[in-house]
Amino acid sequence: MGPTLLSEQPILELLPGETLYNLAARFHFVCGSTTPAATGRLLFSHPLAGLHHEFTGHVDGFAKRLQLQDPRAAVLRHTILSAYLPFHSADHCENWIARLIAGSPSSLKAELCLLASRFGASHPLKACAHCVEHDSATYGASSWHVEHQLFGVTICRIHHSPLMHSPSHGIRPTQICMAGVTKRNSSTPAWGFLFLRRR
Repeated sequence: MGPTLLSEQPILELLPGETLYNLAARFHFVCGSTTPAATGRLLFSHPLAGLHHEFTGHVDGFAKRLQLQDPRAAVLRHTILSAYLPFHSADHCENWIARLIAGSPSSLKAELCLLASRFGASHPLKACAHCVEHDSATYGASSWHVEHQLFGVTICRIHHSPLMHSPSHGIRPTQICMAGVTKRNSSTPAWGFLFLRRR
């Protein structure tokens, strides 16, 4: 599938509350992309874009391919950046938004003072098993929700259930991860992750 096909019509649409990272993971899975770098090039025009689940960069290329009207709104609604903006100056906030639209999220965690916080630099992907089940039934795919990815959030606001976490080491930048739920002779969903093709 070449870039010209991607520019002619939207392939996937963002689900309500879905992270940009999740849309990249869904695209990677649906299209059978060979590597995360290939997915980054197709969706974001950059091989490393889309692999940072907290802050996704190169959103301008992504917005063009998905025919999104407003890359700024995508950054504010579909990454966790907006949760940190009230604590920083307007100049810093505009710089960070512009950087995610046109460039890389590198050093953003340090500038947001997350490295010095008790949460640290890397954190696992989180999801509510009931939300995953609901999204799969409603949209045909599971989703990493922005509100679940916020540092310090441990309970789903809707289902009041504890969030499940990806492996404690987090996700390596050469992996793409999707949440999944399977049932095992029980009414309680069992939690699982699908790690998609490494480079």
